[in-house]
Amino acid sequence: PSRKEVGMHIAVWKKVVFSLCALFATGWVLYLAYIVFSGHFIYTFTDIALLCFAVYAPLFLGILFLSRCEKQALQKIWKLALYICLAFHCMLLYGLLFRNYYIDVAGTASGVNLVPFRSILFKLHTGTALSHLIYQLFLLVPLALNLLLLYAQFRRPLVYWGCMIAISGLIEFLQFIMRTGYCNIDDILLSMLGCFLLYISWRSLQNGKW
Repeated sequence: PSRKEVGMHIAVWKKVVFSLCALFATGWVLYLAYIVFSGHFIYTFTDIALLCFAVYAPLFLGILFLSRCEKQALQKIWKLALYICLAFHCMLLYGLLFRNYYIDVAGTASGVNLVPFRSILFKLHTGTALSHLIYQLFLLVPLALNLLLLYAQFRRPLVYWGCMIAISGLIEFLQFIMRTGYCNIDDILLSMLGCFLLYISWRSLQNGKW
């Protein structure tokens, strides 16, 4: 066979390998959906870390394997991988926020806290649930990063902040309505701080400051 035919066969096999990696990652997303909707979801750090590794690792290896493909094909592959990650992030958020009941020790009896910094100062003062503050800080960061990579219009400041504030506010509202957690203004503030740090980092990288 000629060099051109060999190159075509190699390109086909690379796409086959990526397809298998994408199917493997999609399988884990579907498994996450199953355990979330069947009521068996457990949100320990180890569980989340293992699920993230099971989804991200095959996608990363598949893209690395196809890194020398033509630019147009590589863009389509990147987009497919990002859509798989987006589905994973949405399912993980649903499992964390709506399938695991969290009791906020600084919440009010009605399940609503509209006093800014109330629960944050309480936890910092007492030293309780500091891990929850960190968790809330980075809760929406993966989703925001995914959307930044997928949609060019989402990179506009007004669109970015409008969407992230709406998403965070909707989450708190639904948690209160569905009685799966407190409607806490501090959760929104922490999530927006995490999104702010991400956006500043994104803009710095885009402008070549880092």
